[in-house]
Amino acid sequence: MSQEQQIPQQPRYIEDDEITLKELIEKIGEFWQETWKNKWWIILVAALVASIFLLRAWLTPSTYPATLTFMVNEEDGGGIGGVGAILGQFGFGGGGKAGSFNLDKILELSKSRKIVQSTLFKKVTVDGKEDFFANHIITLYKMHEKWEDDTTGLTGFYFTRGMVDSFNRVEYNALKYVYEQVRGGENVDGILGSSYNDDTGILSLNMNAYSEDLSIKFIDSLYRELSNFYITNTIEPQQKTVDNLVGKVDSLRKRLQSINYALADFEDRSYGIIDRKSDLEKTRLQIDQQVTATAYGEALKNLELVDFSLKNATPAFQLIDAPIPPIKPVGSSKLKAIIIGGFIGGFLALIFFVGRKIIRDAMQS
Repeated sequence: MSQEQQIPQQPRYIEDDEITLKELIEKIGEFWQETWKNKWWIILVAALVASIFLLRAWLTPSTYPATLTFMVNEEDGGGIGGVGAILGQFGFGGGGKAGSFNLDKILELSKSRKIVQSTLFKKVTVDGKEDFFANHIITLYKMHEKWEDDTTGLTGFYFTRGMVDSFNRVEYNALKYVYEQVRGGENVDGILGSSYNDDTGILSLNMNAYSEDLSIKFIDSLYRELSNFYITNTIEPQQKTVDNLVGKVDSLRKRLQSINYALADFEDRSYGIIDRKSDLEKTRLQIDQQVTATAYGEALKNLELVDFSLKNATPAFQLIDAPIPPIKPVGSSKLKAIIIGGFIGGFLALIFFVGRKIIRDAMQS
């Protein structure tokens, strides 16, 4: 076997596929030349896209962010020393921790349709015009433009009544659009927000609308609706117990008064002369009087205890800071729009010319 045949042959494809530093530098130079040759087109596209972004920022209305902060204090009146067992009989069980409450539940309630729609159908003057909050939102957010081609009855629609339970399909449909504008949805960013501080327990409600009046007045009305609803529903079972005890106390009071009158009338009619039959009647009336008076005293004591517990169990909403005018408007940054638009436009143009050169070179090779 010859010496040439003993020398192993190196695969040719490895050498062919290697890219030297020189070739890489030359290729970068070619791309740079292509970019420089089309620099004015790149600048023109960047300027065009920047102008579009600037126009969009210019046409976007300013918003007025209003923030309301508050605290919620809750107490559990179930464990008040020695009266805990008595209160437990009326549904005021102990075991709860004073001051514990669910901040997440409160914030979720603040954005619920129940609370928001109660606010939407309150009349208020915004920018000199009195109407429902819902109609102000329809006007400010130009919903009629979105409903121009609607065939269900939304074209030119405004709410004329606030009785949601008796709404027809068109009114419910409009309500869904307005509610989505407030809370936010898949196709729209909401103008209502909420949050709380884990360390302090302070809650915040935020409204960022196109009108200063709307932001301030809506968030204030929403807070009042939220506090009333939460307090009422939190103490509803205990309040029913109190109402029942009040009815029982009133009934026993009237019965005791009736027995007292009957006993006094008996004594007036007997003129101090009491036979055995009359003595039995008097004894019966006295026993009824004593039993009723005892029951009345116990019921009154229980009412006072339960009422005291109810007051302790009632959550207290404490307003900290309410928004006040003037509110500094927040608009889209013109400079930021120009920078972002210019960068996007220039980058897209650069990708186009570089990609075109790559395809052209590939077709020629």
